[in-house]
Amino acid sequence: MSITSSNKMTSSVKKQMSCTSVDTVNERAQALALLDAGISVKDVAKQLCKSERWVTKWRRRREQNKQLTDQPRSGRPSKIVGIVKRKVENIKYKRGKSTRKCSKELKNSGFNVSHVTAFNYLRKVKKWKAFKRSRNQLLTKTQRQKRLKFARDHKHLTAEDWENYIFSDKSSKYLFHVPNRQDDVVWGSQSDEVPDVSCVQSSAKVMIWGAMGVNGLSKLHIVPSGKTINAKYYVDKILQKELKPALNRQKNTGRIDERKLVQYPGHATFVQDGATPHTALVTQNWCKDNLPNFISKEEWPANSPDLNCIENLWSILDSEAYKDPRLTSMDQLRRRLQRAWREIPQKHLISLIHSMPNRIKNVLENKGGLSGY
Repeated sequence: MSITSSNKMTSSVKKQMSCTSVDTVNERAQALALLDAGISVKDVAKQLCKSERWVTKWRRRREQNKQLTDQPRSGRPSKIVGIVKRKVENIKYKRGKSTRKCSKELKNSGFNVSHVTAFNYLRKVKKWKAFKRSRNQLLTKTQRQKRLKFARDHKHLTAEDWENYIFSDKSSKYLFHVPNRQDDVVWGSQSDEVPDVSCVQSSAKVMIWGAMGVNGLSKLHIVPSGKTINAKYYVDKILQKELKPALNRQKNTGRIDERKLVQYPGHATFVQDGATPHTALVTQNWCKDNLPNFISKEEWPANSPDLNCIENLWSILDSEAYKDPRLTSMDQLRRRLQRAWREIPQKHLISLIHSMPNRIKNVLENKGGLSGY
């Protein structure tokens, strides 16, 4: 066989392959329009790369006043009918009712319905979605009332007013940190190359304390191993040795943990939550004697971490301290925490402080409920 004839056969095969593609409603309408324009069946077929039989078929369909769309096909009968349909739809907004559990219950009742069938029915027929349940703090009626009172007492404060507030808190940091699964994503091409998350039943941990203002941070206080924060430790080692020197700073520039916390320390208001060391009489008396202003234990609403914006700062600290390479010792953890703390950008402090009016507004709108932060 000559090369020329071989090339002709190859081009002929390619043309046939391209002409056997699935047709669309637009192509059918285009064929009929060409026929109406006086073009022959043969030329229409050639122009649209279809068979003459295909063109004739759709011309006949129009003459019979039939639609250009395909008629619905029956397919395999659905298993989701009658009592099965009611059982599958009964999982709506119910906890712990996955399609796998639903399928298992149906099979135990004598109905052979797979979880894939149930899933496809809910997604494609009912147009439902599988939502992740949000986790919210449980607030008692008394706690809601106190939160509402706190919000009403502070609703007049602007973002600039909140710049005179200093927020403080303590937090536990674990050597084997388990990240938030929502944010714990690793990109790559091979699943076996993705590093695992080391989990232990009881990880070594360290307790830290810090304070933040719109201008800067206190020193990060790391509680020595074997020590606990009681009222005496809190007053002697944290308030006296960490907070008080931070309030006496004069610099507006330099490292973030060496600057003034707020622009006017003499008008600052100190914020701490309702932990036992904070509400102890010795602590409250120290605050009265040494601070220009502070939120007393009677004012602060219990169970309100969303109103203490330093809580969000701990997440920012974690994102830096727990970066690769993986931590292997407590000394490494302490060094990472210290470095991450003094490298926190001021823009995060400003953003968190300026979010306070919106937090207060949300608590008022939710009648003492959560602020969403």
